[in-house]
Amino acid sequence: MKILIKNIGFVLFLIMICVQILAVNISNNMIFNIYHDFIYQKIRYIYDFTIGQSPIAAIYFLTPFFVYLSYKLFKFCQTTYNTSGLKLTINFFTNFIGIGYFLFYFLWAFNYYRPPLEKQLSFASITVDSIYLQTEINEITLLMEQERKLISKDTAALKITMDWTVLEDTLRSLQVDLLRTWGDTPTGRVRIRALEPKGVLLSISTAGIYIPFVCEGHVDAGLHTLQWPFTLAHEMSHGYGYTDEGVCNFIALITCMKSSNPYIRYSAFLGYWRYLYFELKQHDEALASNLYRDIFQGIKADLASIKMEHGKYPDFMPNLRNLIYDFYLKFNGVQTGINSYSEIIIQVQKWKRSKFSFSFYR
Repeated sequence: MKILIKNIGFVLFLIMICVQILAVNISNNMIFNIYHDFIYQKIRYIYDFTIGQSPIAAIYFLTPFFVYLSYKLFKFCQTTYNTSGLKLTINFFTNFIGIGYFLFYFLWAFNYYRPPLEKQLSFASITVDSIYLQTEINEITLLMEQERKLISKDTAALKITMDWTVLEDTLRSLQVDLLRTWGDTPTGRVRIRALEPKGVLLSISTAGIYIPFVCEGHVDAGLHTLQWPFTLAHEMSHGYGYTDEGVCNFIALITCMKSSNPYIRYSAFLGYWRYLYFELKQHDEALASNLYRDIFQGIKADLASIKMEHGKYPDFMPNLRNLIYDFYLKFNGVQTGINSYSEIIIQVQKWKRSKFSFSFYR
């Protein structure tokens, strides 16, 4: 028993590996259903109505732990160990990694075994070509201009102020209602926090992140306010157990489209339009340039404002970040890796042909 406790991290790591092997070789669906119904839903409920009620992001409460871990790493690098001391240090970090791996999956990451959304909603298989892209982006551009002019017809960049908690509550209500219409049973009250200091995520090419260890989503406090609704809704969908980035982008879009607030809808159109634009640009750069030239000047000003705001936080080793995240996603079964974000495009088209669709027009 003493040996077991001493090596608890390694033991938990082995248990998790065995469960994952079982899932891959026997039944992903079985593991997901057991996890989702009997573990994750309860974790979600217990956390959200206890620690999740705090006005302070839980990640900040882990600061002493990170300081202690940094101290241990520093001492490991600075100290010449004897055999006994080296074994103790290796044991510490082995247990730390093992416990971290276990908690990552136990608290959230077994949701990677969720059946594909296409199967859940019985989406038909389709393909997307350049003709479709042009048609779709033309339609979304018109809708985006409509919402933009409802906010302001001025061509200067928008300066939106909105209470974070009000926005968070609004999006949560919209998303829970949406997921329920899809036959899901979202539990709890997922929190999305503004993460300080500004740029801590944007400097690694990330607007938001869901951290399973604290059961909360986080959005960089330096993110342009026009991107708040779409990004908050994306991270919130992670909290409700969706893992694929393209699916979470899609859920974020549809969530925002349920709103009657032009600011929320405009934010979502901006997010979706940018994916369409960069995809079209890869197919036909001249066509994309012509389309951009003709859009409403106010939208151009908003896009420039977003770019300028992000420019305050230069990317730190973006290629390395992309490589690591691409590997992480593929390791967890997202075959398209980091490119999965742009799959919002095909998800929208599948949704439009399903019984769950509704018009984006108001």
